[in-house]
Amino acid sequence: EALGTIERRSRGLVSFVDAYRTLAKLPQPDARVIEASELLGDIAILARATASGRASGVSVYVEVTPDRLEIVADPDLVEQALVNLALNAVEALAETPEARVILRAYAGPTGRPVVEVEDNGPGLLPEVQERVFLPFFSTKQGGSGIGLSLAFRIARLHGGSLTVDSEPDVRTVFTFRF
Repeated sequence: EALGTIERRSRGLVSFVDAYRTLAKLPQPDARVIEASELLGDIAILARATASGRASGVSVYVEVTPDRLEIVADPDLVEQALVNLALNAVEALAETPEARVILRAYAGPTGRPVVEVEDNGPGLLPEVQERVFLPFFSTKQGGSGIGLSLAFRIARLHGGSLTVDSEPDVRTVFTFRF
């Protein structure tokens, strides 16, 4: 029994070290021009595929204004961050009727691109919103707490920011500003 406990703790420690390594070793962005509609379209396909197993379904929408909005960023890093946000949104909708995720990109007030991932799920309480980007903090059973902190770091590496605004049982919006 003691050896089994030690083995489980060892596996947990290895998982922790792997997660920390992922968070600590992000490469410097290799910025290129990305078509926002293409980027969000690809993420929507993945989100729809993930959501397709749900009996009630999740509708995934893409909104890009202007149609040819471009983002200068590392496509691999930004896609990784946005996929984390979109899949979290889909998972949050497990018990939500008429569930929807909106992937939205637009030019912000300064002309710089903004990407939002919005869902109409249960939302996040204010005390959770304050901690959601901390490494290893998770509200999910068995979650590593790496996805949102990784997305936050990716936004910072691009000279931008990632914020969350949530009204429980109405909407939650993660906003990536470049």
